[in-house]
Amino acid sequence: MAAATADAEMSGKLEAEVELHCSPEKIYEVFRKSGHELPGHAPTHVQGVQVHEGEWDAHGTVKFWIYTCEGKMEVFKERVEYDDANRIMKLNGLEGDVMKLYKVYTSIYEFVAGGGGNDGVAKLSIEYEKRDPSVPAPTKYLNLVSLFVEEADASLVKAEGKLEVFKERVEHDDAKKIVKLNGLEGDVMKLYKVYNIIYECVAGSNGDGKKQGTAKLTIEYEKREPSVPPPTKYMNLITLLVKEADANLAKTA
Repeated sequence: MAAATADAEMSGKLEAEVELHCSPEKIYEVFRKSGHELPGHAPTHVQGVQVHEGEWDAHGTVKFWIYTCEGKMEVFKERVEYDDANRIMKLNGLEGDVMKLYKVYTSIYEFVAGGGGNDGVAKLSIEYEKRDPSVPAPTKYLNLVSLFVEEADASLVKAEGKLEVFKERVEHDDAKKIVKLNGLEGDVMKLYKVYNIIYECVAGSNGDGKKQGTAKLTIEYEKREPSVPPPTKYMNLITLLVKEADANLAKTA
């Protein structure tokens, strides 16, 4: 997630980027045509989306959102604009909690294709004008939008995933907390002569004495054919796997 930038004046613009693991076309299609499904894809951040005026996929439709920002449930009413050629969705604020703080509040989602496979980037921005000089820039709402897109993206990756198999021989280095999976057979081995996944768990500290750390993930590979792409989609998969396992273990810790 990129750092936000903004003016210190009454009006400004905040920007961020979120890496996509789902295809930009797919996530834009869901936002564009199936907004009612978004609470199912990102229930942590969005609890409801309803059409107030118009049709789900129509330009100019007015929607009503129920969402949670920093632990507080809020509502947002907006009028949407679409740019299908560039996969851009623009939500123009009309009413709701955020409009009590800002005369103008427009959130813009742009889903941009990347250089390999289904990789891409969500370019997110918020254009705003404050009602009062004491009102802060809407940084917390940019963070919310970023987390919302991340959660929806991860859900869509699971939904459109292909079932595959993988047979491997494992090596452990307990002293260094390293697990190495050496590929033997399966779908991935049809593409690569060599395919090894290495998980390294590195200890760290957050300054409060609580154990934290980093998972360093590596894939070593050798292609069977020059036309075979690097295994980026598999790196995305194991990254999401580790994130999900970490979140579940944190709940039970």
